[in-house]
Amino acid sequence: MGILRDIEQHAVAVRAELPAGVFMELDDDAPMLNLPMERPLFTLPHKTRIDVRAVTLGGDELSADNLFEQFHVDKARLQANVQRALRASDHVRVSLAEILEQRPLEQGLAELVTYEPQD
Repeated sequence: MGILRDIEQHAVAVRAELPAGVFMELDDDAPMLNLPMERPLFTLPHKTRIDVRAVTLGGDELSADNLFEQFHVDKARLQANVQRALRASDHVRVSLAEILEQRPLEQGLAELVTYEPQD
């Protein structure tokens, strides 16, 4: 109780002498309240519909050979292509288009994606 009286006495003492300039600023003109009941209550998730038709076997006309026709893109060969293009060029950098003009793609998109930018 003594603390409250001390605060009150100090407030009464400085009441007549208000400080110059901005004394106190408020971030907002009303308090922000987050009430727990403002959040939505639990709702059941959407029920997933499952198709219960029987699964039928496919025909034998599909070949599994495509699964085994995989190839490896040689990164060392691609780096050698970049080094050759840099030596042939007068510039410090060389574009991918310039490299592909000298050495066209042999393995398609897989080879194109394997070219890595170097700083």
